[in-house]
This record gives sequence, structure tokens and C-alpha cells, in this order.
Amino acid sequence: SFDSMVDKLDTAKRELEQYHFQQMERADRLASVGEMAAGIAHEIKNPLAGIAAAMSIIRQDFTDEDPRKEIIGEVIEQVNRLDKTVNDLLFFGKPAPPEPACVEVNDILRRTLVFALQHRGGKNIERKLELAEGLPPVYVDPKQVQQVFLNLILNAIQAMQEGGVLTVGSSLAESGGERFVRITIADTGPGIPKQIIGKIFTPFFTTKAQGTGLGLAICQKLITQHGGRISVTSEDGGGTIFSVDLPVAGVS
Repeated sequence: SFDSMVDKLDTAKRELEQYHFQQMERADRLASVGEMAAGIAHEIKNPLAGIAAAMSIIRQDFTDEDPRKEIIGEVIEQVNRLDKTVNDLLFFGKPAPPEPACVEVNDILRRTLVFALQHRGGKNIERKLELAEGLPPVYVDPKQVQQVFLNLILNAIQAMQEGGVLTVGSSLAESGGERFVRITIADTGPGIPKQIIGKIFTPFFTTKAQGTGLGLAICQKLITQHGGRISVTSEDGGGTIFSVDLPVAGVS
């Protein structure tokens, strides 16, 4: 029995070493792909900026009634979409180090919501704010956290093509002896099917025709590097709720 146990341990050790080697190989390939993507992204950004500037100048030469002005506007919109894709690739490959400060989450949420509702899909969306007052501050990079909130709110708006209710909330939560400020962003859209909900934070996974699949992966990376966590609950046909927990600043 002892010899059999030793043999099994030896087999398990070899399998573990093989698995570790495969993971190292995969990490090396991903690093190479990341470096290549970053290089390509840098090469693309400069021509895109030139195209956008040229199109903007050309657009000014047309009157509002000229159909060519609308076509130029569509070109500019597509260039901006490509620029965002490039920025996402650059950020995912090498995220900027955070510049944290003590901030009020509710202030960031209000500013982000005003900006997000300028999106053309936000016209038919009813907005509900359920923000708890007197929340303790959190120690985060306000720009990076706002990027997360904006991404989640825009996703919620895009999920409600025919209109719906967007609910943005904040509250104080506790887990494992730690206090968190919990942010929830809920929509009344069609929800996320069970077969894909486990994949939504996976890089490059997307169900959108024009999506990169990096938005939620970047959100998760940003929240994790701030010591927080992000989660999602959804029912197919019953809406979606994203929750973000950020640790309270100065907790002993």
C-alpha cells in the first residue's frame, strides 16, 4: 500500500510539473501576443488621429442639409470606435498604475451617470438613483473607477434597446470583517443567458457585433488592483445586476 501511494504521488508530481510547464508556455505566448498587439496599436493610433482630424475639417465644408455631411459623421464615428478598440488593447496589455485618493463614491456615480445618459441610447431609459448618504470614502483612482462605472452603465443602456429602467445604487456592506462600499448597476434588459454568464469577464469574449470583448475584462482588472471585487447576477429575460465592492479607506 505504501509503495502504491508513493507511485501515485510520483505520478501526481509529474502531472503537476507538466501542467505547470504548459501554463508557463501559455503565459509566455500571451506575453508575446500582448507585446505585438501593443506595437500594432501604437502604429494604428497616429493614422487614426490624422483621419479623424481630416474628416472633421472636411465636414465643416458641408451644410446640414448636405447628405455627405452625415456620411462624414459616420466615418468619424467609426474612427472613434477603432480608436477606443486600440486604447482598450493598449490598456489591457499594460494598464496604467493607479493614482489613488480618498473619494466619495456617490460623487463619482452622479458625474458618470450624467455623462453616460448623453449616449444616444439613453433617451428612452428611466433613471433611478438609490444612493446611501453618509458613506465612508474609498481610497481609489477616481479616473479608473469612473471608467469602470461608465462601462457598466453604458452596457446596461445598450442592453435596453427598447427602453427600460436603469438603477444605480450604493450602500455599505461587510464581508469577512472588512467594510466595503457596494455599488450596484441594474438594468431591466433581457438578461444574460446562463451558458455565457461565466465567460463575460474573459478577455476578447463578446456577444456584440462591434465589441472587442475587453471592456468587462478591464473592469475586473481595475477593481481587483484596487483591492475590490466585481460580480454579476442575471436571469435570462429578467435583467442584470453588476455589483462592485470597494474597500473603505482607512479601515484598521
